[in-house]
Amino acid sequence: MNASYRFDEVGRLPLPGDNVAVAIRQLDAGTIINYQGQTLTLDYTVMEGHRFAVKAIAPGDALLSWELPFGVALQSIQPGNYVINKSVLEALSVRSLKFALPATPNFATKFILMFSTRRISNRLQHCPLTRIRAPSWVIGDNKMSEVKIINTTSG
Repeated sequence: MNASYRFDEVGRLPLPGDNVAVAIRQLDAGTIINYQGQTLTLDYTVMEGHRFAVKAIAPGDALLSWELPFGVALQSIQPGNYVINKSVLEALSVRSLKFALPATPNFATKFILMFSTRRISNRLQHCPLTRIRAPSWVIGDNKMSEVKIINTTSG
C-alpha cells in the first residue's frame, strides 16, 4: 500500500503562484499527496529538497518557485511528476541509488543576470543584483524604480 499524506506534512509551496513544490523529506514513488482538493501520485522518488509539480505545466511553460521562473518544461508535466533537469539527472545517475530515476529530464534550467543601472557621480554603473533562472530579459530604468522581466520563450 502506498503512503498517503496531507501536503503540509511532506511539501512546501513558497508562494501561492508556484507550480512546483519542495519536498521536505524523501518521498517514495507512488506516494499519494492530498493537495488543495486533488490527489497527487508521485511518479518517481523525490528526494528531500527536490521538487515535484502541483499544477499541470505545458511544454515551453515556466516552472515557478517563489513565483519566479527557474526553468522551462521540455514536455508536459503533470501534478505529481518529479521535476528534474539534465545536470541533476546526470549527477544522480552516477550514484548508487536504491530507486529508479526518470530516463530523461523534463525541464531545462535557464539563467540570466539581473542588474540595475544607477547614476553615480554623473556616470551610469551596472550593478549585479541576482540571477534569475528564466529565458527572459530584465529591463529597468536608471533609478531602478521599476524592473520588468520579459519572457522570451517562444515554445
